[in-house]
Amino acid sequence: MSDDIRDTVLQCPFNPSHVIWKSRLQRHIIKCSQNYPNHFVCHFNALHRFLTREEQVTHTFICPDMKFTQPWRYGSPDEGRSVISTPIFTPNAKAFNMEIENWSAEYE
Repeated sequence: MSDDIRDTVLQCPFNPSHVIWKSRLQRHIIKCSQNYPNHFVCHFNALHRFLTREEQVTHTFICPDMKFTQPWRYGSPDEGRSVISTPIFTPNAKAFNMEIENWSAEYE
């Protein structure tokens, strides 16, 4: 059982007769999924599992965890700097001089 009285009870996605505390859902899904090898996993959250491909495809379009894996689509541009504009700090890097470095000439 759970220590938290306010913990909610959820239904197993594989077997509706399994009722699990929300805090133990991860463990249960991993254990129960071994009994159902032909299940489909959500692309955005491995805890979202389905018995049919149709359920999985339908869920892919409405998955609430999509925003965590694709923040450039769901975040506003004012939330912070994008990954592209973030400078990369390399303390031991040497400056690249195009006049000195000519790799094409080395192969000729």
